Amino acid sequence: MERVCLQAADFLVAPSHYIVKETERHFVILHKNVAVIPNPYEPQAPQPEKSYQQKTEIVFYGKLTVQKGALALLAYFNDLWEAGFAETLVMIGGQDIVYHPEGVTMGDFIRNKYQRYIDRGLLKLEDRIAPNKINSRLSKAKVVIIPSANDNLPYVVFEMMGMGNVVLVSKQGGHAEVVQHGVDGFIFDHFTEGDLELLLKNVLASTNDQ
Repeated sequence: MERVCLQAADFLVAPSHYIVKETERHFVILHKNVAVIPNPYEPQAPQPEKSYQQKTEIVFYGKLTVQKGALALLAYFNDLWEAGFAETLVMIGGQDIVYHPEGVTMGDFIRNKYQRYIDRGLLKLEDRIAPNKINSRLSKAKVVIIPSANDNLPYVVFEMMGMGNVVLVSKQGGHAEVVQHGVDGFIFDHFTEGDLELLLKNVLASTNDQ
């Protein structure tokens, strides 16, 4: 049905170039009437500037799903922790989505698999938060990681950048199109071994001026 709808459309609109390319990998688009119009976003009033050294948390913020890169991120951190990395990862977002290969929710799957890190205080899981609490809750983040495995244009990137947070995002999504690597955020590639680890450690070693 999706293939028929795409072929019948006179015009296709997408919020990112990434999703257009991904669509073309799976469907033959018979015309060139395709436009990329990013979703609108109006940032909230800026918060008082806070010293980077006063920020204490490495945060994943989003739904705990495979598509959002939750399991890939945990695999990276598993390797980091086993190598002696002592920083805590805080995962904030809905945990009730079912992980069908195991027949349990993502929250339960992660708790069962990574309980040893939870017990050591290296992994913390928090449920979704109300929109009006985002700024106050995320104000302590020294870096927010958006590790999507395949994504269109998640608003969380706009929200975090609008707050002035440092973002470390995956190349696998339209969000990479709104981040200038090394200028207003950092982009890692899931297909480049060690890329996230290298960039994360660089971010954590940064000074306020940097």
